[in-house]
Amino acid sequence: MKRAIVFGVVVFLCVCVGTAAFGQFGIRKGLKLGYGWSTLSGDDLDDVESRQTITGGVGVEFRLLGFLACEVDVLYSSRGASYQDSETRLTYLSFPVVLKRKFFPVGVHPYLLVGPDFSLLLSAKTDDTDIKDQIKSQDWGVVMGGGLEFSVLGKSGYVEGRYSYGLNNIYEEGTDISAKNRTYQVFVGFLF
Repeated sequence: MKRAIVFGVVVFLCVCVGTAAFGQFGIRKGLKLGYGWSTLSGDDLDDVESRQTITGGVGVEFRLLGFLACEVDVLYSSRGASYQDSETRLTYLSFPVVLKRKFFPVGVHPYLLVGPDFSLLLSAKTDDTDIKDQIKSQDWGVVMGGGLEFSVLGKSGYVEGRYSYGLNNIYEEGTDISAKNRTYQVFVGFLF
């Protein structure tokens, strides 16, 4: 867990220093706060319900071309699922890197996004039982979604929806369970 936190802090500091150094090249920093619905999918999982959580973090957007940008985020992301009488809570530090295609040059800018998502496990519990030794320390996925960007007091605000599709089994080898993360997220944020 300490390595994950140190890695997250190093990435965040590199982004901040890079932003200060290259501010003249269309780089914007941002904050976002959101709400998520997560679940686990797998062959052996029946009667699984979504788990609702708050998520948020920081990001940097790099303008590549007029309507094309790359966004790198560092997000606190809680995932997992609810079962009949229990709940599995997985907490990750997530690093999505998405390509954004914006539309319309003035006013409200709709956009689409897609890219990979790398996550480091911070904690894992089923009810009050620690199951971190049964869950892989990393998770890979694909993020896709879209949003609307608009001007608020001279800054850019946005509303965004994302779907994160986990690509690998989150359980360690030797466990009887096979499951993948599935997460819907809605964000509100600002770019400076």
